[in-house]
Amino acid sequence: MKFNRRQRRFLEAVCEAIIPKDAPVEISGIEAGTIDHLERFLSSLEREQRRLILWLFRLIGLLAFVRGLKPLWKQSEAERERFFMWLEKNRLYPLRGSYYSLKTLLGIGYLANPEVMKGIGYFKVCRYPNDPWNIEIREGKE
Repeated sequence: MKFNRRQRRFLEAVCEAIIPKDAPVEISGIEAGTIDHLERFLSSLEREQRRLILWLFRLIGLLAFVRGLKPLWKQSEAERERFFMWLEKNRLYPLRGSYYSLKTLLGIGYLANPEVMKGIGYFKVCRYPNDPWNIEIREGKE
């Protein structure tokens, strides 16, 4: 499954807002290959599950458009930040849940990147017995 241009622009805008370049690991969601990982993940799902996730993207994109009167990828960084803060703090559970669902999907893709895992010290902190990428310590944090 490949994202079309509109879906990719939407996800790039979401990544820039939720996992920015100035995050503690200093690798943005886009640089970490989050969107490509999400494509592969969706390809592995059954058709109905994939359709539900794509509907989640459409719902959030539509909400962003209604609140900002333009697509999410055309909104400024501040507008996106306000939109996601509104969604995160919304009193309506389905809206709040849609935000956390999207954030979880992006988080899975982001944390699948070995550089991100190394940056957060995943294997060192978790005392994981098998380090498949030989990432034992954070650079400069020993």
